[in-house]
Order: sequence, then structure tokens, then C-alpha cells
Amino acid sequence: HLEKEFGLHIKQLGIESIRRNGVVQVRQRLANAGTLVKRDEVRQILHDHFNAEFDARFVGSKDAIDRVPLDCLGPWHQQHAGRHEKLAAQALWMGDVTLPIYAFKDQFSTFVPYMCVLPNVRLSNTIGHVFLDFVEDYGCVPIQLTTDKGSEVGDMIHCHECLHLHAAADYTLDQWPSSRQVQSKHNTPIKGFWHWKWDGEGHSIRQAIFVGRDEGLYNSNNPLHDIHWQVLNWLWSPLVQQHLDEFRLYWNNHRLSSQKKKVLQQEHLHATYGLLQTVFVLLHKIAQLPWI
Repeated sequence: HLEKEFGLHIKQLGIESIRRNGVVQVRQRLANAGTLVKRDEVRQILHDHFNAEFDARFVGSKDAIDRVPLDCLGPWHQQHAGRHEKLAAQALWMGDVTLPIYAFKDQFSTFVPYMCVLPNVRLSNTIGHVFLDFVEDYGCVPIQLTTDKGSEVGDMIHCHECLHLHAAADYTLDQWPSSRQVQSKHNTPIKGFWHWKWDGEGHSIRQAIFVGRDEGLYNSNNPLHDIHWQVLNWLWSPLVQQHLDEFRLYWNNHRLSSQKKKVLQQEHLHATYGLLQTVFVLLHKIAQLPWI
């Protein structure tokens, strides 16, 4: 009897309408038509006749990104750059107090060569200066720089292209692009790293900042707010940077766990492939490959 009533309901609403609707909507429409059915019975019938549509309606199934193992030639082939704003003004809700972070991460080894706290990570000239500081510290540039599509990376990309052409004129941009801009959701090497950073040090830093707010030591509504937030940024920036340096030291010296589907190096120390001597040896081997 139930199957018959359900068949009549399908004819009335149309198959496409049924496919778009979930259990609750179908059950309500049956009730409006005078057929009272238990939720479990409607669910079972929908699974019997429209099982594939259940997966299509699942929240996480829409616009799902196909994930494939990352691959590259070696260390310093691709450096990923990105910003982290869990300690920025939009996240802290403490007026002008802001402590955003910017970092670089090697795709091959997951080595993090540079990570710093900045007053603003959305200014092109700021990020350009950060990149030049990074290059000055290591005395070299990666073959390719991978970033998000934000406007803040313009100066950095231009500087990197100039340094790329100056340092390795034989590596033409057509064959070896100096940069690549992708959507944030596709810049997974650096975006995935922020999860570990946040779980490792981020929560403790954020909670320490909130102690001052919750106990009234800092009040964004205070008439002296302009002085207070400047003092807070001046005091907290070196403290946050100290925590970033400690976490970067830990990250670069912990051993990677084994992953079944991983193509790149695993079960090694990140810092091993951050050494420039190793990079030079690998780049020399790459240059000897017959297809280059």
C-alpha cells in the first residue's frame, strides 16, 4: 500500500522533484496529500529508489575537490607562501589590535624556512619586503613561488621573477615558471600547515591575549585606545615572534610520519632538505637529466 501511495506521489510531483527533496520534505508532502507515513519508511523507500541522490545531497559532497598526491622535483623547487589571520583584527575583535602571520613552506620537504608576525599581511609592499628579507637570510630563491590570488603578492611575484632571471638565466620562464597563483583552497601545503600551527601554539597565544581583554587590562572603548593598541602591538609582536620561532624549530626537526599514498619524501627530518648544500647537490643532479 505504501509503495503504491509513494508511486502516486512521484507521478504527482515528478521524479526530478523527488530527487531534489529529502526525507522530511517528501514525508511532509505525503502528509499534505493525506498519506501519513513514518520517517523510517519514507527513508527506506527513498534509499531503494533514489539511493544515489542521498550522496548528492550530502553537505560535503558538493563542489568536492579531487585530492591527489603532491609531487615536485626536489627541495626549493616550489615554495608555497601564505598568510594566517587567526590573530588578526577581524578574528580578535579587539579594535585595532592585530598580529597576522606570513610564512613560506617547501613543498618537497615541508621545511618552513621563514615565518614572521607582521602589522599587515594584505599590503603588497609589506609582503614584498618580507620576501626580500627571506631571500637575504638564505641567499637563494626557489625555482617557483606558489601563492594565493590575493593582491598582496604582486610585489613579491615581481621581485621573485627578477631574481629568478638574474640568478638562473638559463632557466627560461616558459619552461620554469617563476610563480604560480592558485585559489586558496588549492594552496594546500601552506594552508594545511596553519592547522598544525594553530593547534601547536595558536590557541595558547590567543588565550593569553584574551586574558588581558577579559580582565579589563585592555579595553577598546577606552578614550586612550589609540595609545593602548599601539603599546599592545609593540609588546606582543616580539612575544608572538618568539613562539613562531620555537614552533618553526620544532616543525623543521620533527620526523615526518609515513603515509601510504604519499609521493614525496617521508620519514625524514625536514631540516635535512632545508640545507643549501643538499639543495645544490640535488639541483646539479636535476640539471643532468636528459629531458631538461
